[in-house]
Amino acid sequence: MTTETSPRDVIRVLLKLTVVAVAAAGVVGVVGLLAGDMDDSGWRVLATSATFGLACTIAAAGVDVARRPVRGARGLGRLTIGFVAAAYALFMFVLWAEIDSERLDRLAGTLAILALEAGHASFVVARRQPDDRDGIRLIAGVSLVATALSAAAGISMVWGDWDGEVAARLIGVLLIVQLVTAIVPSLLRRVQQRDSRAPGLADELDAIADRLERATTAGAARHEARRLRELATASRD
Repeated sequence: MTTETSPRDVIRVLLKLTVVAVAAAGVVGVVGLLAGDMDDSGWRVLATSATFGLACTIAAAGVDVARRPVRGARGLGRLTIGFVAAAYALFMFVLWAEIDSERLDRLAGTLAILALEAGHASFVVARRQPDDRDGIRLIAGVSLVATALSAAAGISMVWGDWDGEVAARLIGVLLIVQLVTAIVPSLLRRVQQRDSRAPGLADELDAIADRLERATTAGAARHEARRLRELATASRD
């Protein structure tokens, strides 16, 4: 009898690998710096561990979005995982093979940009909710547009098609837009959930506590005490 591995299990494994890789990179870096003899091999090991952790994090975003019931989510997830795998493999080849090839370096940079931007898009799409308001949908859409523009600008800069200073400024602006538009929808969803939530036990207890603080007579306090007992009885049923 075989047990099917769920996407959640895969995400959990990837995140654990991220922790291990980051910890290993930290240990290598600390030991090398304290010893004072961090050679090229040490820096390569450090880069290998750090980028592996980053790759696992982005791949986890791809796996997460692929399981969401959103149009295009599965394709985006697969594309993200593919970009991550290709970028990491080529980066390892360039790092350890010591091949002096400008074209190969640029290709590795291109794949890295595509992996990062696809990971950002996966993060945004995976958090879409069916009941999102129009404002949240608009912000998420802006984030995806900024992601596409940032990828195009970054790749153009890698291949030398744009002026370096102009491209750097544009990419900086787009990255800020991406960061803001990725965070704000999550905050707005929390506000939306709080506004739409029906008053429950916690709200009733808060109200009783407020009335007890304002109670000026023993009778008022006893009334609130009876209400507390009624809530306790109802919670047991």
